[in-house]
This record gives sequence, C-alpha cells and structure tokens, in this order.
Amino acid sequence: MPGNRRRTNLPRVILGKYIGEHPLLELAAVCADALEAQQVLAKQTVQVIFLDINLPRISGTSFFKKPFSSALYCIYNSLP
Repeated sequence: MPGNRRRTNLPRVILGKYIGEHPLLELAAVCADALEAQQVLAKQTVQVIFLDINLPRISGTSFFKKPFSSALYCIYNSLP
C-alpha cells in the first residue's frame, strides 16, 4: 500500500501549498489523518476545513459527521 499512500498524499501537499501561497488564506495545519486533525481542532479555531473522504483510520465521511467545529467543509476525493 505504500504506492497508494503516496497518491493520497499528493492532493494534500498540492492543496496545502496552494493555501499557503494564497494571500487571503492562512494555513493552520496539514494533517495526515482524522485523529491528527481532531488534535489540531481541539487547540485552534478554523473557518474552513478541506477534507479528503479517503483518510486512514477514520474515514473523512465519519469525521464530517462529528461536529468538531463550526467551520465550512470542502470535501474532496484524493483517489482517481
């Protein structure tokens, strides 16, 4: 599965780079999975969450169902 992991990392890297370079956006964190995102959201308030539905350990759809934040969600699929 290492090849699959690399493919799912690429959209996250590209999206993080775009957000980091955008003058109106501030990148709070880039998380590898939903558990890491939960830890970040416990410490920070964010306005927008870009969420891959294909996350390891906890799926993005399960993560979305839990009200961790009042943020807007932009949901995407990193797999072809």
